[in-house]
Amino acid sequence: MVLRVMIEHKNGTKLGEVDEMALFFFDTFIASLRSQLDFSDQLSHFEFEDDEGDRVAVRNDDGLRDMLDLFGPDSIVRIFPGGCNEDQKAMPSLSRDSSIDSTVDMSMTGSFNRKLNPAGIDPSALKNLLLLGSGQSGTVYKTLDVVHDRIIAVKCMSLDVPSEKQSRIIAETEVLRKCRSPFIIDFYAALFVDNQFLMCTEYMDAGSLEQFGRLPESVLQPVSVCVIRGLCYLWNRRIMHRDVKASNILVNTAGAVKMCDFGVSKELQDSIAKSYVGTSAYMAPERIYGGEYRIHSDIWSLGLMLLEMALGFFPLSLPGASESPVALMQRIVNDQVPDFRDQLSHMHPAFTQLVQSCLIKDPSLRASPSGLLENVFVVEHDPIEHARVALFVTSFYKDQQASVQPQS
Repeated sequence: MVLRVMIEHKNGTKLGEVDEMALFFFDTFIASLRSQLDFSDQLSHFEFEDDEGDRVAVRNDDGLRDMLDLFGPDSIVRIFPGGCNEDQKAMPSLSRDSSIDSTVDMSMTGSFNRKLNPAGIDPSALKNLLLLGSGQSGTVYKTLDVVHDRIIAVKCMSLDVPSEKQSRIIAETEVLRKCRSPFIIDFYAALFVDNQFLMCTEYMDAGSLEQFGRLPESVLQPVSVCVIRGLCYLWNRRIMHRDVKASNILVNTAGAVKMCDFGVSKELQDSIAKSYVGTSAYMAPERIYGGEYRIHSDIWSLGLMLLEMALGFFPLSLPGASESPVALMQRIVNDQVPDFRDQLSHMHPAFTQLVQSCLIKDPSLRASPSGLLENVFVVEHDPIEHARVALFVTSFYKDQQASVQPQS
């Protein structure tokens, strides 16, 4: 979809278009408006004229979504960048969850726990069974939810955030709560207990893809389709993952492949673990030199991850060399992506094309979400063969167990 706009600004009126990619987020929409104007004013918001002639302010993703819901593909939307003509009073932004934008006392466990605990999880009825992992962003446990008689995953994080970050954590948690996709882990509850934040989610009993190394093509096929569909689901809801990598893709012994650690997890890592830097190895070139994070940045990380799973090693590492993160980032920005076509010659040609379309330095030339879904490698593997993943995972763990059995 391309949205036609009539931009009313201080230098006159200009007809323009906002392309499909820029419609996903408020920030990208603003960036598109600025690129079409001949002045460099900072735009904190914009207003549009609705079908009754009223001016409606848009300041966030929800407001943009509400605006797009009002107009069809043949419409021309009258836009006022930065609230031009401030003498005309604008209507408040149409935000679905405006209460989330206010500062929240994270110690409160009443109304917010009810809102963020749709499964009715009782913190006192959670019994930790096994430590799954820990790091700067928190500790994850395999936990028994006694009341519901099920195994869940619980991520525990100590709350040490300034008040201005609290509402952002609540807002991101709300986004995660609204996600319902077979390619994203189920969210059960966000609980505030004492000075702890507990995020309760679906437990994936086979862990992350990171541990499996190189995947055979028969497994990489369904995995790729699941990840791409999961990302497209997020992008359609104007959510960017921001940390696409194999360790954030979980699998279970039933063959399901699901994404985790987006939205709230990313926000909490940035807020609580102040020394957390991010996964710079998977960062798109435009992000390294300070450009805006857009869907194209997720697509770069996707291509890098798929290539890594096909090869069995990180594709941008120098063979036999140890280099600093800074040196790696400099190469990502300055060097061409290595040509791995010979090493992928055994793969479906469409897979090679898929990866290459993601790893283009110029973000405007990378694959689009629709382009990913239309790739032959994705189209030809529908319905998804989850049984292949299940067989691979169970065989992997059986081999692991056999390797540690004592010799008779």
